[in-house]
Formats: sequence, C-alpha cells, structure tokens
Amino acid sequence: MTSFSFFEKARVEWSTSEDARELKARLTDAVKQRKLVGVRNIVCFGLGGPECWVINNPNVQLTDDMKRKGYGNRSLIQHVAALFMADVITQASENQEKVQVYSQEPMYRSHDITALEAHGIHVLDARLHEGFIKVGGDTLVFVVGDGTPILRVLCETTRPAAIICALIRQHEDINGAHAVLKLLDSEYEERVDWPPFSLPPFHPHPGGMGAVTELAKYGQKPLQGVTIRWLKPEFNS
Repeated sequence: MTSFSFFEKARVEWSTSEDARELKARLTDAVKQRKLVGVRNIVCFGLGGPECWVINNPNVQLTDDMKRKGYGNRSLIQHVAALFMADVITQASENQEKVQVYSQEPMYRSHDITALEAHGIHVLDARLHEGFIKVGGDTLVFVVGDGTPILRVLCETTRPAAIICALIRQHEDINGAHAVLKLLDSEYEERVDWPPFSLPPFHPHPGGMGAVTELAKYGQKPLQGVTIRWLKPEFNS
C-alpha cells in the first residue's frame, strides 16, 4: 500500500468513529455560539510523519507488514482530524471559502509531503518557521505533543482564534509553562473536558505489539488528552 491508500484508510476509520461525531458537535456549537469566529485556516504543529509511529526515532523504516498491522495510523488519523475540523468549521460558518489546513513538521519526508499536499494539507517549512508566521487572528492552532514551546512563541507574537493542545503540566515550569498558562487563562476560555475521549491516554511501548493491541481494543484516539481554548469575546473579531 502507498501513502495515498493509507491516508484514505485513515479517513474511513476517522469518519465512522464516535470521536468524529463528538468533535463535529462541539465545533459546530462553538461556531453557532460565536465562541469560534472568523477562522480561515488551521495550523498544525507536531503531528508527526504520516508513516512513522516511533516519532522519537525518525530513522525507523516501517515495513509493509508493519503498516498493514496499523503502525503509523495514529499520526495519519491526526492529519485526517485536522482536515475534518476544517470541513466542519467551513460548513458551520457557511463560509464561501473553505478553511485551509497547514502543517509544520520537521519529520516530513518527500513522499509524506506529496501525499499530504494531494489530500489538502499544505506543508510549511519548519526550517523557516513558516507555521508561526502563518498563525494569526483567523487561525485555529492544533498542537500535538509537548506544545509549551510552541504556545510560548505564539503568546509572544499573536492571538489565534482557538488553540487545541495537550494539557500543560501546571506543577512544572518546563519551557516557561507557568507564564504561558497565566496568559492563556487571562485571554482564553478553557474546556478541559473537551473532547471526553476514553483511555488509554498514551500507547505503551510505541512501535511494539502492545501498541497494536491497544489500538485493536480501544480504537484510534487522536486527540486523547487535549484541551481547547477559545479566545475570549473581547478579543474576538
């Protein structure tokens, strides 16, 4: 199977999931209640390479057998979820122009970029920090993994319309987490229970059979452990 066929498989898996239905309901409600307004693009950080499960070891080469067993699907699902968010916001906002999806990720390889671009995700150059340049008041930021360094930069430069990211550990001041949280709390409304995905929060032993077993038992949970922050009304356009 190619990157293209795996992407389509991920689309089907996501579209039929309970997670997708919940995400659509929450985003649609946010648009209708004007908590989320004026979004023209989604900028993603840290989604990982579409075919690389062990994101801390980009040198791992997945075999066809490993791909068939599900390795790498979590990252693909996250990309599909970003496209899904764009479609939902476009429809709920009744925009004439479709919300665009952009992604900055240093792990993307040439064939990853080809597949992503073909499916509607515009790849930004991580070396030039194009993701940070792209973010504005008309942006929903989607961050996977440790988003504190990314959020710190964004807080120093701009205020996106909304931020979907992993919960920041409040008891540790890693990468200036305390300062970031203070600013976010003052300018954003938080939904810490959004979306209410089930366990497991992390897949044990990434790349091993344990991860495949967990997927088979619980299904894909691409936004597990995330929270969402809406820009408070006085900052909304």
